Amino acid sequence: MFSSRSIPGSRHLPGATWAAIAVLALAACSPSASASSPAGSAAASAAEPPAESAAASTAASPSEAGTIGGDTTVTISGSSFGGDFTIAAGSTVTFVNNDSVGHTVTNGENGVAAADALFDEPVADGGMFEFTFDTPGVYLVTCRIHSSMNLTITVQ
Repeated sequence: MFSSRSIPGSRHLPGATWAAIAVLALAACSPSASASSPAGSAAASAAEPPAESAAASTAASPSEAGTIGGDTTVTISGSSFGGDFTIAAGSTVTFVNNDSVGHTVTNGENGVAAADALFDEPVADGGMFEFTFDTPGVYLVTCRIHSSMNLTITVQ
């Protein structure tokens, strides 16, 4: 028989509260409820992009893709050569100065020409300079006027 007297250390909840707890516990444990829930599937798709999207974003990253280009134009703008890149041996790189100040395109780094520099050309504003990279290797490019302008061209 049920007694309403209190047992020390226990808590008594009304019957409706126990029923609500039981329903919530069953709903939370049910695999079909969370799988069919639109909020559950939206959260799952937001957290895990489709495999093809992940592969496409990885392939687009030059550092991971190791892309090799052919003839390339480097646009000098904002006192910058832009980002490093990789080209195939025999490719020509055209440096175009879009700044309103002159620069140099110099084989070297941090504003200093290499001892055996392959090129060291002034490029006036609006001017251009071309160089064909025939031999594989890593080529450092700098501006002797603006030592913070540096670029690495990898030739494969």
